[in-house]
Amino acid sequence: MKREFSETELKAREGGRPRDEDRGADAPLPPLHPTTEAPGGGGRPWEPDRVRQMVETSMLSALGGLMYLLGTTLRLEGYAAYFLPLPMILMAQRHCSGAAWRTLLTTATLLGVLFGPLKAMNYVLVHGVFGVAMAVGFRRDLPWAASVPLSALARGLGILGSLALSSFLINENLFNLLVYNVEALLANATSALGLGGGTPSPFAIQCAILGLVVFHCNVYAFLLHFLYSGVLPRMGLKCGRIPRLVARVAR
Repeated sequence: MKREFSETELKAREGGRPRDEDRGADAPLPPLHPTTEAPGGGGRPWEPDRVRQMVETSMLSALGGLMYLLGTTLRLEGYAAYFLPLPMILMAQRHCSGAAWRTLLTTATLLGVLFGPLKAMNYVLVHGVFGVAMAVGFRRDLPWAASVPLSALARGLGILGSLALSSFLINENLFNLLVYNVEALLANATSALGLGGGTPSPFAIQCAILGLVVFHCNVYAFLLHFLYSGVLPRMGLKCGRIPRLVARVAR
């Protein structure tokens, strides 16, 4: 028996494309904003927000790496360090706390590929972890009474970690060497001034050095909080729960 084909089947056999009215009323419509499939298949599609986050991460990571490179090359790291946490803070404010970690890892990878792992690790320990701690504190709207000590703790651990890394690379305990030099300096000073009280013990010198590191980290973290409290709110971003006195001065 000879089979009769419909108009749609005839067009399909001839290589034609059926018209919209041939699909029927129940046929699904194509999406207005199709998404791009992830490479390799099997993954979730790349949404516009995810693509924008990737682009911003790349741009801000490159900016952070450039600032760090110029600061270390031109001996301006003390001034450039005030702006190094800014890429992590912006990513955390615009997206999430995880975006700040991804920005840090991307910057460290860029520095490691271009200038070696030592410079990348120094950036992560001294500036990167501190910037992420500030970014998380601002993102969660923590009061400064919690955000400043948290950032100072990250800064202090990063400095000690950088000192330990340098000691491992040169096979010399730099902290003990610093204590020895301070003890020798105090001994020379007491002998020159004619003081017979002697020098403090190495343990007392170690405690004094650690105390100075803690004091420096807290003051540094507070200064950066104060600096960003006058910049971030004008950009429509949060800067934690600013104390009233600081808010008055920043205005």
